[in-house]
Amino acid sequence: MPNIKKIDQLSELAPHVGQLTSLGYEDLDQLEGVFRAAPQALAAYLGITSQSLATLMSQVAPPAPKPAGFQPPRVLPLGARLHGIKPPPFAMMRAPGLAAALPPKVSMIDQMRAIRNQGQRGTCVAHAATAAAEHYFLTQRQVSVDLSRQFLYWDCKQNDNDPTTPGTWISVAMKCLAADGCCPEEVWKYNPDIIAGNESQDPPAAGARNQAADFRIPSYRQLPPTSLPDIKAELAAGRCVAFTIPVYDSWYNQNAEVQRTGAITNPIPGEKTNEGHAMCFVGYEDAPGDTASGGGHFILRNSWNGYWATQSVVGVTGYGTIPYSYINAYCVEAYSIGA
Repeated sequence: MPNIKKIDQLSELAPHVGQLTSLGYEDLDQLEGVFRAAPQALAAYLGITSQSLATLMSQVAPPAPKPAGFQPPRVLPLGARLHGIKPPPFAMMRAPGLAAALPPKVSMIDQMRAIRNQGQRGTCVAHAATAAAEHYFLTQRQVSVDLSRQFLYWDCKQNDNDPTTPGTWISVAMKCLAADGCCPEEVWKYNPDIIAGNESQDPPAAGARNQAADFRIPSYRQLPPTSLPDIKAELAAGRCVAFTIPVYDSWYNQNAEVQRTGAITNPIPGEKTNEGHAMCFVGYEDAPGDTASGGGHFILRNSWNGYWATQSVVGVTGYGTIPYSYINAYCVEAYSIGA
């Protein structure tokens, strides 16, 4: 068959084009990725049996040699909590019409420090929060510093009332950054490996607490996590936003295409989530008329360096995108610094 990549050009998929494009699936690589990641959920959504879906996919995407540079998908670490989050006060919400005055595109990628890798540990919150803090110190204090994710995660586990379980909340990380600060990476280097029985990897390195005090953030702002105008306004003002979302198999579990491009897709209706993941917004791009994405995408920074967004949709390894509609429906935490 011809080398057709667009879903709406494949006659075999004609009965399902509307359902697939409504989730933002436009090309065959995306569809194959979600088929490998969540076949049962995809079959149920399309109203066909798993066997029928497998037969359909064998027709439109027969096995083929993998391209040069292809990396098998991995199960990557998470670590953000989804429960126990208090909503922000109503007074913190901005006027709904605010977005109309914002620029159509913002990107702060060129102001960010190097992408990091959380290894096998559930430390995504510390990675997201330190990324936002590093950007604050660079742009507001003209200080270029790599902050210790090891210190911030340790501090979170001393303060989140759950010291032995992997993962934490962005709210806890922000409180720790304001109260205690965060020492530079060179003072307490990050260990990507789990230490059994020592979740926080206590005790801290010598001098870490004292040097952390030099890098306290002055303030932080809890944003309504599903409010696109609030999040976009912070980004347009030059402030990164650390955020947490529930993770769905359709883009996370062994989805080679999302791991390659970093282009996160909306979940399949009815999908269940098991865990949360924290990342950092560094920009956005409006796409008026794109109903599947909700009118655009946020640009995000992840903490799976070397394994995710290796051929990034935004052109910079480790950075990806997520639809406005995903955030509007599912985001559970969002914080900016120095607002």
